[in-house]
Amino acid sequence: MDKPEMIQPDIMHCYNLGFGKDLAASGVIAVTDAGFFGEGSIPLRLEKAFVAFMSWCENNAYTSSIKEFDLKKTFKMKQRRWPVGCGKAYDVALVSKWLEGLSDSLELLHFTLESGNRFFRTIYNQGAWIPVEVARTAVQNGYNLIEC
Repeated sequence: MDKPEMIQPDIMHCYNLGFGKDLAASGVIAVTDAGFFGEGSIPLRLEKAFVAFMSWCENNAYTSSIKEFDLKKTFKMKQRRWPVGCGKAYDVALVSKWLEGLSDSLELLHFTLESGNRFFRTIYNQGAWIPVEVARTAVQNGYNLIEC
């Protein structure tokens, strides 16, 4: 191969359009259930969570295509099902970043999100050849993500 630097991992399909969508959706439900957005019905708490998410986006100069946090529309939840999906690929990255900052008190969720964000950020920022010391850190973060 003449230009190995042209090879890039397809992070979007591995994470943002893969299991990251479900992790982000589950994370939103987890912080909502944990009382981060007050009491009341789930739809009311999800509405408050969405307002907080959009405020975070605005404060950090991000734009999301998500129009609302809704059990059936956004997270495709039916009775006794896990939440799946969380908007477009870019939205998954935004929700994951937002949740990472929120979830300090939910230790396992925070650890999982932090590990995933670090792993994919490291892989994305490297070229085709990753230095050994960087690879070790990426491997550990990837392992932490999968183990959770």
